[in-house]
Amino acid sequence: MDEEIQRFISIFDPNKRIDFTKVLTNDITRSEYAVLWMYKNMAQNSGVAYVSDIVKKFPASAQALSKHLRTCENKGYIERVNDKVNRRNVMINLTDKGEKVFEITTQEFVLLKNKVFEKIDIYEFREAIKKIFEFREVLSATIDELSKKTGGGENN
Repeated sequence: MDEEIQRFISIFDPNKRIDFTKVLTNDITRSEYAVLWMYKNMAQNSGVAYVSDIVKKFPASAQALSKHLRTCENKGYIERVNDKVNRRNVMINLTDKGEKVFEITTQEFVLLKNKVFEKIDIYEFREAIKKIFEFREVLSATIDELSKKTGGGENN
């Protein structure tokens, strides 16, 4: 295979994820941290975060979010509470343990970020991220365009 094509494909290889757990003291995954972060972000004004609202903003499927919520609950980071007004609405709350884990993990990510930006110019990084997202949009649109022309699908 052409080396350039191989490198192009390898950009999206899910097996090349960076293992952040090597620098985190708590037993928390990126997805679990994302759940806690979403809660903190959504609850900062009202003090409440509904699962239905998190589902709308979470960057994965509702099923994936449900799995991560269950894991966070099993680890004692969150608790689910039915809304007293509308029992079908489910809120989540951070437990004391979840609050502590979130704060420590956030500090560790800040330390990691600061160490990285001692070595890489933050403005160059922002520009690179901008270009990566532009590239992803163009790639996605091109794949959609080509699949319509070729009649391609998931099982082709």
